[in-house]
Amino acid sequence: MIPRLFVSLLRLFERLSAGKATKITAHILERRVRSPQLRAVLTSQWMDYGGPPEHSSFAIHAEIVAHYLNGAWYPQGGASRIARTFEAGIARSGL
Repeated sequence: MIPRLFVSLLRLFERLSAGKATKITAHILERRVRSPQLRAVLTSQWMDYGGPPEHSSFAIHAEIVAHYLNGAWYPQGGASRIARTFEAGIARSGL
């Protein structure tokens, strides 16, 4: 389901990540974290990428967590600020 260009990259990532790139988030955490409460905290960002831990890729989950650990940000004024900015540009163009 992925473009051929990315197949070799995925295989390399799979080797570098010790096979975790294509594993399910819940399966990885169930093997490594005993506490259900801690697993819930560690997967609390799942709504950011749309799939619950039982269905999500561990690699995607790890990327989202890394994003937050490195200082995630949001536009000043919240997410609606993005739409308002587009609206202003559309209005200026006369569309």
